[in-house]
Amino acid sequence: LNVRTAMRNAGYADSSWTLLVQNYPSPIPNSSGYRYSQSGYSRQNTGGCGFWDNDANWANGTALPTINNTVTGAISQAGITNAKTLNLASAYNGRRLCETGVGLYEEVGLSSWTQSTAVDRTEWVNQIRTVTTAGSSPYYIQESLHPNYWGQLANRSCVRQAYNGGTPKSGTCVRGGNGLSSLGEPRMLLQ
Repeated sequence: LNVRTAMRNAGYADSSWTLLVQNYPSPIPNSSGYRYSQSGYSRQNTGGCGFWDNDANWANGTALPTINNTVTGAISQAGITNAKTLNLASAYNGRRLCETGVGLYEEVGLSSWTQSTAVDRTEWVNQIRTVTTAGSSPYYIQESLHPNYWGQLANRSCVRQAYNGGTPKSGTCVRGGNGLSSLGEPRMLLQ
């Protein structure tokens, strides 16, 4: 049962609702954007981003576009003409896991990831967790490569802007500057 059929079965005409569909952000940089060398194990042991250069380039150049094109293709294939798309593919650029220019809060001289300046100095993506999730760890392995607190707030800002006060619109969401908005979210811009 697809969304259009479910909405029709619930008594809604196609013209009375809009489906807002978001795609996936890039969680890691291309090989040239890593702050850790691919030699040895520092990418995983320190940064929690154990990708080799070629794998990172493949993830951003092949896997992510394929996944995101599948999302938008599914909308067309389902025949949903009243959908709007929110492109998040580059929303975390400059704040991705192990990316040059940001770091773990302890690497960039912060005492806590909750400090307001952490939004500009730390990553917005959870580390890849392996053995660190064993025992009494507060982390869950399934949260690896997913948005962390700042990433979720960035997503919220993007969705709010695309929702557009009840008149959804399509667009690409990118970082719009440093600091926090009046809503306590990273400054994001829907283009």
